[in-house]
Amino acid sequence: MEHDYTLSVQVLGPDYRAYGGLNLYPGRGNFATSLWQVGDTFSETYWIPVAPDAPAPVMGRIKVALFIDDSTQEHLPVLDPQGQIADRSAVFGRIKIVPRERPEHDIENQVYYDLDGKVALIGYELTPPVDQGTGLDLRLYWQALSELDEDYTVFVHWLDEGGRILTQQDNQPRNGTYPTGLWNEGEIVEDLYHLAVPADRPPVLLAVGMYRLETLERLAVFDENGQRLADDQIILREEVPLPEPEG
Repeated sequence: MEHDYTLSVQVLGPDYRAYGGLNLYPGRGNFATSLWQVGDTFSETYWIPVAPDAPAPVMGRIKVALFIDDSTQEHLPVLDPQGQIADRSAVFGRIKIVPRERPEHDIENQVYYDLDGKVALIGYELTPPVDQGTGLDLRLYWQALSELDEDYTVFVHWLDEGGRILTQQDNQPRNGTYPTGLWNEGEIVEDLYHLAVPADRPPVLLAVGMYRLETLERLAVFDENGQRLADDQIILREEVPLPEPEG
């Protein structure tokens, strides 16, 4: 290569903001790209500090680029498999960003439901709406029962007494930022949901569970006595408290 390109390696959060990174010549500064020959291959390991304000736990990604460290900031283009210019950097991988210290959890309502031997719901906290038209906050506490190799989707449903869905929120845990495929056995994950209160305020139930997005198949749910629950869903409360109508 004619130029000495600077290697940029960054850790991206779910919002694609860089929460850590470094810029240096390859080979830890000892193998400038002007020394590279056609066919050269090498590998190296980088230790990248992550900013203390990085959201955690979340899934991160790696961003790699080569650029001229001058006023032009000229980047080497990244080509797609067809040889077409795709971007100025390569973004790839799934990495786990976790807090430096393991958080402690003071769970208000402790429960135990086993979801197919993979995940357990071990508790929840419910903040009822204070006024009509406001929402309800539901914080779930999951625990991985094994090393997970799939990304499951959580469902949180308001139901009427007949089981009809009034409103719902379905996404991967932590608003889609921390898929279960990254969880380690024994890990506890806080998972917050905000649901709108139905305007007509019928009696409602709260139901939660997990499913495989590709097939919509729910994970089988068992209570602490090993009994499988109907519809593979967990009813957290028989009735959700709602504010009294004004006037």
